[in-house]
Amino acid sequence: VVLSALFTVLGFRVFRKMLLKNKGKSKTDTDLLIGKFARVEEDIDNVQMQGAVKIDGKVWSARMVDDTETAKVGDLVTVVEISGVKLICKRK
Repeated sequence: VVLSALFTVLGFRVFRKMLLKNKGKSKTDTDLLIGKFARVEEDIDNVQMQGAVKIDGKVWSARMVDDTETAKVGDLVTVVEISGVKLICKRK
């Protein structure tokens, strides 16, 4: 019982140090989309609150960085950031 308790405490400390060492450094798969090019699948218009792009074989909702800017189907845009489930894009 004593050895089990000792190994549990020591194991927890080692495990916690490993977790804290990598905190904030690992990227998720969605973070890897930032900076990539995407093809517009549905016209992007922030005023109409519509738009979709296809990137890495998946279709995402999209908006432009600037509300006055739009993109038409077939255009290439660059992903600038991710806001919720929408990609924020700018013209290539």
